[in-house]
Amino acid sequence: GFEVKKLQKILESMEKILTEEKVALIGGDLKVVPKGELDGVVITTASIGIVEKRNLLKADQIRPGDKIIVSGTVGDHGATIMAAQEGIDVICGLRSDVATVTRFIKEALRVGGIRAAKDPTRGGLAMALNDFASASGLTIFVEEEKIPIKEEVSSYCEMLGVDPLSLANEGMVLLAVDPGRAENVVNALKQVGAKRAAIIGEAKKGRPGFVLLKTVAGGLRLLERPTGEIVPRIC
Repeated sequence: GFEVKKLQKILESMEKILTEEKVALIGGDLKVVPKGELDGVVITTASIGIVEKRNLLKADQIRPGDKIIVSGTVGDHGATIMAAQEGIDVICGLRSDVATVTRFIKEALRVGGIRAAKDPTRGGLAMALNDFASASGLTIFVEEEKIPIKEEVSSYCEMLGVDPLSLANEGMVLLAVDPGRAENVVNALKQVGAKRAAIIGEAKKGRPGFVLLKTVAGGLRLLERPTGEIVPRIC
């Protein structure tokens, strides 16, 4: 069965984050299945939160000219999980970005000018950008050379023929920000740990719902929603 020491480690990690984020754990339950029916442990949660109306961020609020910001490097989590699941250990330095993003959101809201925010998990940055474009009815234009991607992730994805923009991120935030506040937001994010925060593009009038990527080579390609699951979902 599942080792008690591993379960204890998981629970201690939960307690640490709950304390840091000042989140109350109301209750819990444990189910044990026959040996061999489940490889490891599965954790599910149901969460309830309250949002202030003035801080309600929706993608349909994005306006032409708004800047698109990422709070960190892209594809870290997806590449790391893929390597672990495939038993591939040829790229050193792969590490999941899994973390809470509360401090990033709070700091961005403090600076102001935030139109929309999204966690680019399932489908990665490509999916999140398409969600922004669809909800706003605008074209989202991004520049490949401005998207922060770690060399280890880039090399791993190139080796397997995978687009890092379609890989899940678990500790990064995508923001649409008033152009007059964008630089201030990036600088503020860097002050609270988002060292690779960057402006990667902007929203424009054009073909509604389209995401256009200016490649490093100078070309322009349509960045579509990912289809299927590149990495089997574990979160």
